[in-house]
Amino acid sequence: MSNKTGYPSIDRPWEEFYKYGIPDKPNDMPWNKYLVDDNAIGAKPPQGLTMYQLIYDVNKGYPDQIALNYFDKKTTFAELFNHIDECARALTAAGVKEDDYVMVSLVDMPEVVYSFYGANKIGAAVNLIDPRSDVVTLQHYINQVNPKVFITLDLNYPLVKKAIVGTSVEKVVIVRVDDSMPAAISLGYKLKSRGQHPKIEYNDSTLKYKDFIAAGEGTPDVEADFKEDACRIIVHTGGTTGLPKSVMISDQITNNVAWSYGYIGFPIKRQNVWYNELPPFIIYSMLISVHLPLFYGVTVVLNPEFSVEKFAKNFKKYKPNYAGGVTEHWRQLIRSPLMKDFDISFLIAAVIGGDACPREDEIEIDEFFKAHGCKYPVIKGYGMSETSATVTTETCTANRYKTVGIPLPVHDIKIVDPDDIIEYWPKYNDMKVDFDESVSLLGGQSREVQVCPYVFYEMCINSDGTYSLCRFDWNHAMILDQHVSHPPTPKKIWDSIVLWNFQQQFLKKERKLMTVLSCPKCGILKQGVPEDLDEFAEEIL
Repeated sequence: MSNKTGYPSIDRPWEEFYKYGIPDKPNDMPWNKYLVDDNAIGAKPPQGLTMYQLIYDVNKGYPDQIALNYFDKKTTFAELFNHIDECARALTAAGVKEDDYVMVSLVDMPEVVYSFYGANKIGAAVNLIDPRSDVVTLQHYINQVNPKVFITLDLNYPLVKKAIVGTSVEKVVIVRVDDSMPAAISLGYKLKSRGQHPKIEYNDSTLKYKDFIAAGEGTPDVEADFKEDACRIIVHTGGTTGLPKSVMISDQITNNVAWSYGYIGFPIKRQNVWYNELPPFIIYSMLISVHLPLFYGVTVVLNPEFSVEKFAKNFKKYKPNYAGGVTEHWRQLIRSPLMKDFDISFLIAAVIGGDACPREDEIEIDEFFKAHGCKYPVIKGYGMSETSATVTTETCTANRYKTVGIPLPVHDIKIVDPDDIIEYWPKYNDMKVDFDESVSLLGGQSREVQVCPYVFYEMCINSDGTYSLCRFDWNHAMILDQHVSHPPTPKKIWDSIVLWNFQQQFLKKERKLMTVLSCPKCGILKQGVPEDLDEFAEEIL
Protein backbone atom coordinates (compact mmCIF):
# COMPACT_ATOMS: atom_id res chain seq x y z
CA MET A 1 0.00 0.00 0.00
CA SER A 2 1.30 3.42 -0.93
CA ASN A 3 2.06 5.92 1.80
CA LYS A 4 1.44 8.80 -0.58
CA THR A 5 -1.15 11.31 0.55
CA GLY A 6 -1.69 12.91 -2.84
CA TYR A 7 -0.57 16.32 -1.52
CA PRO A 8 2.73 17.34 -3.16
CA SER A 9 3.63 19.60 -0.24
CA ILE A 10 3.62 16.51 2.00
CA ASP A 11 4.78 13.79 -0.41
CA ARG A 12 7.55 15.97 -1.94
CA PRO A 13 7.78 13.87 -5.13
CA TRP A 14 10.55 16.02 -6.57
CA GLU A 15 13.07 14.70 -4.06
CA GLU A 16 13.35 11.44 -6.01
CA PHE A 17 15.15 13.48 -8.70
CA TYR A 18 17.87 14.76 -6.33
CA LYS A 19 20.96 12.91 -7.48
CA TYR A 20 22.54 12.77 -4.02
CA GLY A 21 19.40 12.29 -1.97
CA ILE A 22 17.78 14.61 0.54
CA PRO A 23 20.29 17.21 1.79
CA ASP A 24 21.69 16.73 5.28
CA LYS A 25 21.12 19.65 7.60
CA PRO A 26 22.99 19.01 10.90
CA ASN A 27 24.85 22.17 11.89
CA ASP A 28 27.98 20.20 12.79
CA MET A 29 28.38 18.68 9.33
CA PRO A 30 31.02 20.45 7.19
CA TRP A 31 29.77 21.53 3.78
CA ASN A 32 32.66 19.78 2.01
CA LYS A 33 32.24 16.46 3.81
CA TYR A 34 32.70 14.71 0.50
CA LEU A 35 33.36 15.62 -3.11
CA VAL A 36 31.68 14.09 -6.13
CA ASP A 37 33.11 13.94 -9.66
CA ASP A 38 35.90 16.35 -8.73
CA ASN A 39 33.28 19.02 -8.02
CA ALA A 40 32.30 20.77 -4.82
CA ILE A 41 29.10 18.85 -4.13
CA GLY A 42 28.93 18.59 -0.37
CA ALA A 43 26.35 17.11 1.94
CA LYS A 44 24.78 20.53 2.42
CA PRO A 45 25.30 24.06 1.05
CA PRO A 46 28.61 25.77 1.83
CA GLN A 47 28.32 27.43 5.23
CA GLY A 48 30.08 30.52 6.57
CA LEU A 49 31.86 31.49 3.34
CA THR A 50 31.65 34.66 1.29
CA MET A 51 31.18 34.33 -2.46
CA TYR A 52 34.85 35.18 -2.97
CA GLN A 53 36.01 32.68 -0.35
CA LEU A 54 33.89 29.97 -1.94
CA ILE A 55 35.27 30.23 -5.48
CA TYR A 56 38.80 30.62 -4.09
CA ASP A 57 38.41 27.59 -1.85
CA VAL A 58 37.29 25.26 -4.65
CA ASN A 59 39.66 26.58 -7.35
CA LYS A 60 42.92 27.43 -5.54
CA GLY A 61 44.22 23.95 -6.34
CA TYR A 62 43.79 24.55 -10.09
CA PRO A 63 45.77 27.78 -10.73
CA ASP A 64 46.47 27.05 -14.40
CA GLN A 65 42.94 26.12 -15.41
CA ILE A 66 40.91 28.67 -17.37
CA ALA A 67 38.38 30.79 -15.46
CA LEU A 68 37.38 33.40 -18.07
CA ASN A 69 37.47 33.73 -21.84
CA TYR A 70 36.97 37.19 -23.35
CA PHE A 71 37.30 37.30 -27.15
CA ASP A 72 39.69 34.35 -26.88
CA LYS A 73 41.86 36.09 -24.29
CA LYS A 74 41.88 33.55 -21.50
CA THR A 75 42.30 34.23 -17.79
CA THR A 76 43.51 31.44 -15.50
CA PHE A 77 42.21 31.05 -11.96
CA ALA A 78 45.55 32.30 -10.64
CA GLU A 79 45.23 35.42 -12.80
CA LEU A 80 41.57 35.84 -11.83
CA PHE A 81 42.38 35.86 -8.11
CA ASN A 82 45.23 38.28 -8.72
CA HIS A 83 42.87 40.68 -10.54
CA ILE A 84 40.32 40.32 -7.74
CA ASP A 85 43.02 41.14 -5.16
CA GLU A 86 44.06 44.21 -7.17
CA CYS A 87 40.48 45.47 -7.34
CA ALA A 88 39.97 44.82 -3.62
CA ARG A 89 43.09 46.84 -2.78
CA ALA A 90 42.01 49.68 -5.10
CA LEU A 91 38.58 49.83 -3.47
CA THR A 92 40.19 49.87 -0.03
CA ALA A 93 42.53 52.67 -1.10
CA ALA A 94 39.48 54.62 -2.33
CA GLY A 95 37.96 54.45 1.15
CA VAL A 96 35.49 51.60 0.62
CA LYS A 97 34.96 49.64 3.82
CA GLU A 98 32.98 46.61 4.96
CA ASP A 99 29.22 47.04 4.44
CA ASP A 100 29.76 49.96 2.04
CA TYR A 101 28.31 49.86 -1.47
CA VAL A 102 30.02 50.04 -4.85
CA MET A 103 28.05 51.05 -7.94
CA VAL A 104 28.80 48.83 -10.95
CA SER A 105 27.28 49.63 -14.34
CA LEU A 106 29.03 47.38 -16.86
CA VAL A 107 28.36 44.68 -19.44
CA ASP A 108 29.76 41.14 -19.56
CA MET A 109 33.50 41.74 -19.39
CA PRO A 110 36.33 40.67 -17.06
CA GLU A 111 36.18 43.92 -15.09
CA VAL A 112 32.63 43.20 -13.92
CA VAL A 113 33.84 39.89 -12.47
CA TYR A 114 36.87 41.53 -10.83
CA SER A 115 34.67 44.26 -9.33
CA PHE A 116 32.01 41.81 -8.17
CA TYR A 117 34.42 39.58 -6.24
CA GLY A 118 36.84 42.40 -5.31
CA ALA A 119 34.09 44.23 -3.45
CA ASN A 120 32.89 40.97 -1.92
CA LYS A 121 36.37 40.14 -0.64
CA ILE A 122 36.48 43.31 1.48
CA GLY A 123 32.89 42.89 2.66
CA ALA A 124 31.32 45.56 0.44
CA ALA A 125 28.21 45.11 -1.66
CA VAL A 126 27.93 45.68 -5.41
CA ASN A 127 24.93 47.64 -6.65
CA LEU A 128 24.46 46.29 -10.20
CA ILE A 129 23.02 48.99 -12.46
CA ASP A 130 21.55 48.84 -15.95
CA PRO A 131 23.85 50.95 -18.19
CA ARG A 132 20.71 52.24 -19.95
CA SER A 133 19.49 53.99 -16.78
CA ASP A 134 18.72 57.71 -17.04
CA VAL A 135 20.05 60.42 -14.73
CA VAL A 136 17.02 60.43 -12.42
CA THR A 137 17.20 56.66 -11.96
CA LEU A 138 20.96 56.76 -11.34
CA GLN A 139 20.54 59.47 -8.71
CA HIS A 140 17.85 57.42 -7.03
CA TYR A 141 20.08 54.34 -6.88
CA ILE A 142 23.05 56.37 -5.64
CA ASN A 143 21.09 58.06 -2.88
CA GLN A 144 19.73 54.71 -1.70
CA VAL A 145 23.18 53.50 -0.61
CA ASN A 146 25.56 56.52 -0.58
CA PRO A 147 28.55 54.88 -2.34
CA LYS A 148 32.02 56.35 -2.66
CA VAL A 149 32.94 54.60 -5.94
CA PHE A 150 31.02 54.28 -9.20
CA ILE A 151 32.47 51.87 -11.82
CA THR A 152 30.94 52.51 -15.24
CA LEU A 153 31.29 52.05 -18.97
CA ASP A 154 32.88 55.03 -20.69
CA LEU A 155 29.84 55.27 -22.98
CA ASN A 156 27.64 56.02 -19.95
CA TYR A 157 29.95 58.54 -18.32
CA PRO A 158 28.06 61.67 -19.50
CA LEU A 159 24.95 60.50 -17.63
CA VAL A 160 26.92 59.34 -14.59
CA LYS A 161 28.73 62.69 -14.46
CA LYS A 162 25.38 64.48 -14.13
CA ALA A 163 23.93 61.94 -11.72
CA ILE A 164 26.75 62.12 -9.13
CA VAL A 165 26.47 65.90 -8.60
CA GLY A 166 25.67 66.53 -4.94
CA THR A 167 25.92 62.84 -4.02
CA SER A 168 28.35 60.77 -1.96
CA VAL A 169 30.30 59.52 -5.01
CA GLU A 170 33.96 60.52 -4.78
CA LYS A 171 35.49 58.49 -7.60
CA VAL A 172 34.20 57.40 -10.99
CA VAL A 173 36.13 54.52 -12.55
CA ILE A 174 35.91 54.31 -16.34
CA VAL A 175 36.01 50.99 -18.19
CA ARG A 176 35.98 50.45 -21.95
CA VAL A 177 34.76 47.20 -23.45
CA ASP A 178 38.10 46.81 -25.23
CA ASP A 179 40.25 47.22 -22.11
CA SER A 180 40.67 43.46 -21.72
CA MET A 181 40.41 42.45 -25.38
CA PRO A 182 43.40 40.91 -27.19
CA ALA A 183 45.50 43.67 -28.81
CA ALA A 184 44.45 42.97 -32.42
CA ILE A 185 40.73 42.80 -31.60
CA SER A 186 41.02 45.92 -29.42
CA LEU A 187 42.60 47.83 -32.31
CA GLY A 188 39.83 46.73 -34.63
CA TYR A 189 37.20 47.81 -32.12
CA LYS A 190 38.84 51.22 -31.70
CA LEU A 191 38.81 51.79 -35.44
CA LYS A 192 35.23 50.63 -35.84
CA SER A 193 33.91 52.70 -32.91
CA ARG A 194 35.92 55.84 -33.67
CA GLY A 195 33.92 58.94 -32.77
CA GLN A 196 31.37 57.02 -30.72
CA HIS A 197 33.06 57.34 -27.33
CA PRO A 198 32.71 60.49 -25.19
CA LYS A 199 35.72 62.66 -24.46
CA ILE A 200 36.55 62.31 -20.78
CA GLU A 201 38.80 64.53 -18.69
CA TYR A 202 40.62 62.18 -16.36
CA ASN A 203 41.79 63.35 -12.93
CA ASP A 204 41.99 62.12 -9.34
CA SER A 205 38.21 61.68 -9.16
CA THR A 206 37.65 60.31 -12.68
CA LEU A 207 40.06 57.48 -13.45
CA LYS A 208 40.66 54.84 -16.06
CA TYR A 209 40.30 51.36 -14.60
CA LYS A 210 44.03 50.65 -14.95
CA ASP A 211 44.88 53.87 -13.05
CA PHE A 212 42.34 53.00 -10.37
CA ILE A 213 44.07 49.64 -9.93
CA ALA A 214 47.51 51.29 -9.86
CA ALA A 215 46.34 53.64 -7.10
CA GLY A 216 45.75 50.61 -4.90
CA GLU A 217 49.27 49.26 -5.15
CA GLY A 218 50.88 48.87 -1.72
CA THR A 219 47.54 49.01 0.09
CA PRO A 220 47.32 46.27 2.74
CA ASP A 221 45.07 43.35 1.83
CA VAL A 222 41.69 43.24 3.53
CA GLU A 223 39.51 40.15 3.65
CA ALA A 224 36.18 40.39 5.43
CA ASP A 225 34.72 37.48 7.34
CA PHE A 226 31.40 35.97 6.38
CA LYS A 227 28.50 37.86 7.92
CA GLU A 228 25.15 36.10 7.91
CA ASP A 229 22.32 37.99 6.20
CA ALA A 230 24.57 40.93 5.29
CA CYS A 231 23.71 42.49 1.93
CA ARG A 232 26.41 41.76 -0.64
CA ILE A 233 24.51 42.31 -3.90
CA ILE A 234 21.78 44.75 -4.90
CA VAL A 235 19.87 44.20 -8.13
CA HIS A 236 16.83 46.05 -9.40
CA THR A 237 13.65 44.47 -10.69
CA GLY A 238 12.19 45.35 -14.07
CA GLY A 239 8.92 46.69 -12.66
CA THR A 240 6.74 44.07 -14.36
CA THR A 241 4.81 43.42 -11.13
CA GLY A 242 4.74 46.95 -9.78
CA LEU A 243 7.16 49.71 -8.84
CA PRO A 244 10.76 48.54 -9.53
CA LYS A 245 12.34 47.28 -6.34
CA SER A 246 15.92 47.09 -5.10
CA VAL A 247 16.60 43.51 -4.02
CA MET A 248 19.25 42.81 -1.37
CA ILE A 249 21.05 39.47 -1.61
CA SER A 250 23.44 37.77 0.81
CA ASP A 251 26.49 35.55 0.40
CA GLN A 252 24.67 32.53 1.76
CA ILE A 253 21.78 32.57 -0.70
CA THR A 254 24.08 32.91 -3.72
CA ASN A 255 26.17 30.00 -2.51
CA ASN A 256 23.02 27.98 -1.82
CA VAL A 257 21.83 28.40 -5.40
CA ALA A 258 25.21 27.50 -6.90
CA TRP A 259 25.49 24.38 -4.72
CA SER A 260 21.90 23.31 -5.43
CA TYR A 261 22.46 22.81 -9.15
CA GLY A 262 25.18 20.23 -8.68
CA TYR A 263 23.36 18.56 -5.84
CA ILE A 264 20.27 17.78 -7.91
CA GLY A 265 22.43 16.30 -10.65
CA PHE A 266 22.80 19.21 -13.08
CA PRO A 267 25.66 17.82 -15.23
CA ILE A 268 28.49 20.23 -14.45
CA LYS A 269 32.10 19.24 -15.00
CA ARG A 270 35.30 21.16 -14.31
CA GLN A 271 36.74 23.02 -17.32
CA ASN A 272 33.63 22.62 -19.40
CA VAL A 273 32.55 25.90 -21.05
CA TRP A 274 29.63 28.20 -20.12
CA TYR A 275 28.68 30.96 -22.57
CA ASN A 276 27.22 34.14 -21.07
CA GLU A 277 25.91 37.26 -22.77
CA LEU A 278 23.10 37.99 -20.29
CA PRO A 279 23.62 41.52 -18.87
CA PRO A 280 25.27 41.47 -15.43
CA PHE A 281 22.68 43.78 -13.88
CA ILE A 282 20.29 40.82 -14.14
CA ILE A 283 20.89 38.48 -11.19
CA TYR A 284 20.53 35.41 -13.44
CA SER A 285 23.71 36.51 -15.21
CA MET A 286 26.03 37.04 -12.25
CA LEU A 287 24.63 34.20 -10.15
CA ILE A 288 23.69 31.47 -12.63
CA SER A 289 26.11 32.25 -15.48
CA VAL A 290 29.16 33.47 -13.52
CA HIS A 291 29.17 32.47 -9.83
CA LEU A 292 27.64 29.04 -10.40
CA PRO A 293 30.05 27.89 -13.14
CA LEU A 294 33.09 29.32 -11.33
CA PHE A 295 32.01 27.35 -8.24
CA TYR A 296 32.43 24.18 -10.31
CA GLY A 297 35.64 25.24 -12.08
CA VAL A 298 33.86 25.82 -15.39
CA THR A 299 35.27 28.33 -17.89
CA VAL A 300 32.97 31.33 -18.40
CA VAL A 301 32.92 32.91 -21.86
CA LEU A 302 31.97 36.58 -21.51
CA ASN A 303 30.35 38.46 -24.40
CA PRO A 304 29.53 42.15 -23.82
CA GLU A 305 26.82 42.22 -26.50
CA PHE A 306 23.38 40.77 -25.80
CA SER A 307 22.25 39.80 -29.30
CA VAL A 308 19.86 37.02 -30.27
CA GLU A 309 20.78 37.70 -33.91
CA LYS A 310 24.50 36.96 -33.34
CA PHE A 311 23.93 34.12 -30.89
CA ALA A 312 24.33 31.35 -33.49
CA LYS A 313 27.65 32.80 -34.67
CA ASN A 314 29.05 32.94 -31.12
CA PHE A 315 27.61 29.55 -30.27
CA LYS A 316 29.39 28.00 -33.25
CA LYS A 317 32.64 29.77 -32.36
CA TYR A 318 32.86 28.86 -28.67
CA LYS A 319 31.02 25.50 -28.73
CA PRO A 320 29.78 25.90 -25.13
CA ASN A 321 28.62 22.98 -23.04
CA TYR A 322 26.19 25.34 -21.29
CA ALA A 323 24.48 28.51 -22.46
CA GLY A 324 21.58 30.53 -21.11
CA GLY A 325 19.21 32.81 -22.91
CA VAL A 326 15.63 33.75 -23.60
CA THR A 327 13.51 31.60 -25.90
CA GLU A 328 14.32 33.82 -28.87
CA HIS A 329 18.03 32.98 -28.58
CA TRP A 330 17.28 29.34 -29.30
CA ARG A 331 14.64 30.12 -31.93
CA GLN A 332 17.23 32.15 -33.84
CA LEU A 333 19.87 29.47 -33.40
CA ILE A 334 17.86 26.59 -34.86
CA ARG A 335 16.83 28.74 -37.83
CA SER A 336 20.34 30.01 -38.57
CA PRO A 337 22.05 28.81 -41.77
CA LEU A 338 25.23 28.52 -39.66
CA MET A 339 23.67 25.57 -37.86
CA LYS A 340 22.97 23.53 -40.99
CA ASP A 341 24.67 20.14 -40.57
CA PHE A 342 26.52 21.51 -37.51
CA ASP A 343 27.25 18.89 -34.85
CA ILE A 344 26.19 20.13 -31.40
CA SER A 345 26.92 16.96 -29.47
CA PHE A 346 29.06 19.11 -27.14
CA LEU A 347 25.92 20.86 -25.80
CA ILE A 348 24.77 19.65 -22.39
CA ALA A 349 22.47 22.39 -21.10
CA ALA A 350 20.57 24.88 -23.25
CA VAL A 351 18.93 26.93 -20.52
CA ILE A 352 15.85 29.06 -21.11
CA GLY A 353 14.62 31.72 -18.71
CA GLY A 354 13.37 35.27 -18.61
CA ASP A 355 10.22 34.64 -20.64
CA ALA A 356 7.81 31.87 -21.56
CA CYS A 357 8.77 28.98 -23.80
CA PRO A 358 5.67 27.83 -25.73
CA ARG A 359 5.39 24.07 -26.03
CA GLU A 360 5.61 24.15 -29.82
CA ASP A 361 8.93 26.02 -29.57
CA GLU A 362 10.25 23.62 -26.96
CA ILE A 363 9.38 20.62 -29.13
CA GLU A 364 10.95 22.21 -32.21
CA ILE A 365 14.15 23.08 -30.33
CA ASP A 366 14.39 19.59 -28.80
CA GLU A 367 13.90 17.93 -32.20
CA PHE A 368 16.61 20.14 -33.71
CA PHE A 369 18.99 19.27 -30.88
CA LYS A 370 18.40 15.56 -31.34
CA ALA A 371 18.88 15.76 -35.10
CA HIS A 372 22.20 17.58 -34.59
CA GLY A 373 23.73 15.20 -32.07
CA CYS A 374 22.72 16.74 -28.73
CA LYS A 375 21.58 14.10 -26.25
CA TYR A 376 19.74 16.49 -23.94
CA PRO A 377 16.50 18.49 -24.17
CA VAL A 378 16.26 22.22 -23.55
CA ILE A 379 16.23 23.09 -19.84
CA LYS A 380 13.66 25.50 -18.40
CA GLY A 381 13.51 27.06 -14.98
CA TYR A 382 11.71 29.69 -12.98
CA GLY A 383 12.86 32.46 -10.69
CA MET A 384 12.78 36.16 -9.91
CA SER A 385 15.21 38.82 -8.79
CA GLU A 386 13.45 38.69 -5.42
CA THR A 387 14.31 35.00 -5.10
CA SER A 388 17.99 35.49 -6.01
CA ALA A 389 17.46 34.03 -9.49
CA THR A 390 16.28 30.45 -9.92
CA VAL A 391 14.06 28.52 -7.50
CA THR A 392 13.12 25.65 -9.84
CA THR A 393 14.96 24.07 -12.73
CA GLU A 394 14.82 21.09 -15.02
CA THR A 395 17.81 18.83 -15.42
CA CYS A 396 18.75 16.44 -18.18
CA THR A 397 16.71 13.69 -16.48
CA ALA A 398 14.00 15.66 -14.66
CA ASN A 399 12.56 17.23 -17.78
CA ARG A 400 8.95 17.45 -18.89
CA TYR A 401 7.03 19.57 -21.39
CA LYS A 402 4.95 22.40 -19.92
CA THR A 403 6.88 22.39 -16.63
CA VAL A 404 9.67 24.44 -15.08
CA GLY A 405 11.35 21.52 -13.38
CA ILE A 406 11.85 20.68 -9.72
CA PRO A 407 12.45 22.91 -6.68
CA LEU A 408 16.06 23.53 -5.78
CA PRO A 409 17.05 22.04 -2.40
CA VAL A 410 16.97 24.34 0.66
CA HIS A 411 14.45 26.59 -1.11
CA ASP A 412 10.89 27.04 0.11
CA ILE A 413 8.45 27.94 -2.65
CA LYS A 414 4.70 28.02 -3.21
CA ILE A 415 2.79 27.63 -6.45
CA VAL A 416 -0.17 29.96 -7.01
CA ASP A 417 -2.55 29.90 -9.95
CA PRO A 418 -2.72 33.49 -11.27
CA ASP A 419 -6.04 32.78 -12.97
CA ASP A 420 -7.61 32.30 -9.55
CA ILE A 421 -6.45 35.79 -8.59
CA ILE A 422 -7.74 37.42 -11.76
CA GLU A 423 -11.14 35.78 -11.18
CA TYR A 424 -11.59 37.99 -8.13
CA TRP A 425 -12.11 40.89 -10.49
CA PRO A 426 -15.81 41.57 -11.15
CA LYS A 427 -16.99 41.10 -14.71
CA TYR A 428 -17.65 44.80 -15.03
CA ASN A 429 -19.05 44.63 -18.56
CA ASP A 430 -21.63 42.05 -17.47
CA MET A 431 -22.47 44.07 -14.36
CA LYS A 432 -23.09 47.25 -16.38
CA VAL A 433 -21.65 49.31 -13.55
CA ASP A 434 -22.24 53.04 -13.73
CA PHE A 435 -19.49 55.33 -12.53
CA ASP A 436 -19.61 58.63 -10.73
CA GLU A 437 -16.77 61.02 -11.50
CA SER A 438 -17.40 63.07 -8.39
CA VAL A 439 -17.07 60.22 -5.89
CA SER A 440 -13.83 58.44 -5.18
CA LEU A 441 -13.42 54.74 -4.68
CA LEU A 442 -13.49 55.12 -0.92
CA GLY A 443 -16.70 57.16 -1.13
CA GLY A 444 -15.11 60.51 -0.29
CA GLN A 445 -14.17 63.63 -2.25
CA SER A 446 -11.54 62.92 -4.91
CA ARG A 447 -8.27 64.76 -4.39
CA GLU A 448 -4.66 64.67 -5.52
CA VAL A 449 -2.34 62.65 -3.29
CA GLN A 450 1.32 63.67 -3.22
CA VAL A 451 3.06 60.31 -3.42
CA CYS A 452 2.36 56.69 -4.18
CA PRO A 453 5.31 54.26 -3.97
CA TYR A 454 2.91 51.39 -4.60
CA VAL A 455 1.74 52.48 -8.05
CA PHE A 456 -0.27 49.76 -9.82
CA TYR A 457 -0.75 47.55 -6.81
CA GLU A 458 -4.42 48.50 -7.12
CA MET A 459 -6.51 49.48 -10.15
CA CYS A 460 -10.04 50.68 -10.74
CA ILE A 461 -11.86 49.33 -13.80
CA ASN A 462 -15.00 51.11 -14.98
CA SER A 463 -17.88 49.78 -17.04
CA ASP A 464 -17.19 52.04 -20.02
CA GLY A 465 -13.69 50.67 -20.49
CA THR A 466 -11.85 53.37 -18.55
CA TYR A 467 -9.64 52.77 -15.55
CA SER A 468 -7.77 54.57 -12.80
CA LEU A 469 -4.29 53.24 -12.22
CA CYS A 470 -4.20 53.58 -8.46
CA ARG A 471 -6.61 54.69 -5.79
CA PHE A 472 -3.91 57.06 -4.50
CA ASP A 473 -3.72 58.83 -7.84
CA TRP A 474 -7.30 59.70 -8.70
CA ASN A 475 -6.41 62.12 -11.48
CA HIS A 476 -4.85 59.64 -13.89
CA ALA A 477 -7.12 57.65 -16.19
CA MET A 478 -6.82 56.15 -19.67
CA ILE A 479 -8.95 54.37 -22.20
CA LEU A 480 -8.16 50.67 -22.26
CA ASP A 481 -8.64 50.01 -25.96
CA GLN A 482 -6.02 52.62 -26.84
CA HIS A 483 -3.24 50.76 -25.06
CA VAL A 484 -3.85 47.02 -25.08
CA SER A 485 -5.25 44.58 -27.60
CA HIS A 486 -8.97 43.90 -27.63
CA PRO A 487 -10.60 42.74 -25.48
CA PRO A 488 -8.87 44.57 -22.62
CA THR A 489 -8.42 42.57 -19.44
CA PRO A 490 -6.94 43.49 -16.06
CA LYS A 491 -3.97 41.21 -16.72
CA LYS A 492 -3.24 42.87 -20.08
CA ILE A 493 -3.33 46.28 -18.43
CA TRP A 494 -1.19 45.04 -15.56
CA ASP A 495 1.48 43.75 -17.96
CA SER A 496 1.34 46.64 -20.44
CA ILE A 497 4.10 49.11 -21.25
CA VAL A 498 1.63 51.87 -20.46
CA LEU A 499 1.85 51.11 -16.75
CA TRP A 500 5.64 51.05 -16.92
CA ASN A 501 5.66 54.45 -18.65
CA PHE A 502 3.30 55.85 -16.05
CA GLN A 503 5.57 54.64 -13.29
CA GLN A 504 8.42 56.55 -14.86
CA GLN A 505 6.26 59.67 -15.18
CA PHE A 506 5.34 59.34 -11.54
CA LEU A 507 8.92 58.97 -10.36
CA LYS A 508 10.03 61.91 -12.48
CA LYS A 509 7.07 64.01 -11.26
CA GLU A 510 5.79 64.41 -14.83
CA ARG A 511 2.18 63.43 -14.13
CA LYS A 512 -0.59 65.30 -15.90
CA LEU A 513 -3.92 65.98 -14.20
CA MET A 514 -6.70 64.13 -15.97
CA THR A 515 -10.37 63.44 -15.47
CA VAL A 516 -11.26 61.56 -12.31
CA LEU A 517 -12.69 58.14 -13.14
CA SER A 518 -13.39 55.88 -10.21
CA CYS A 519 -16.29 53.91 -8.83
CA PRO A 520 -17.19 52.26 -5.52
CA LYS A 521 -18.29 49.12 -7.39
CA CYS A 522 -15.35 48.76 -9.80
CA GLY A 523 -12.79 45.97 -9.55
CA ILE A 524 -9.75 46.23 -7.32
CA LEU A 525 -6.85 43.83 -6.90
CA LYS A 526 -6.08 44.01 -3.19
CA GLN A 527 -2.45 44.07 -2.13
CA GLY A 528 -2.70 45.40 1.42
CA VAL A 529 -1.26 48.86 0.82
CA PRO A 530 -1.55 51.68 3.40
CA GLU A 531 -4.66 53.82 3.42
CA ASP A 532 -3.03 57.24 3.71
CA LEU A 533 0.49 58.12 2.56
CA ASP A 534 0.37 61.92 2.55
CA GLU A 535 2.12 62.37 5.87
CA PHE A 536 4.99 60.14 4.67
CA ALA A 537 5.43 61.83 1.27
CA GLU A 538 8.70 63.65 1.99
CA GLU A 539 10.30 60.64 3.69
CA ILE A 540 9.33 58.28 0.86
CA LEU A 541 10.47 60.61 -1.91
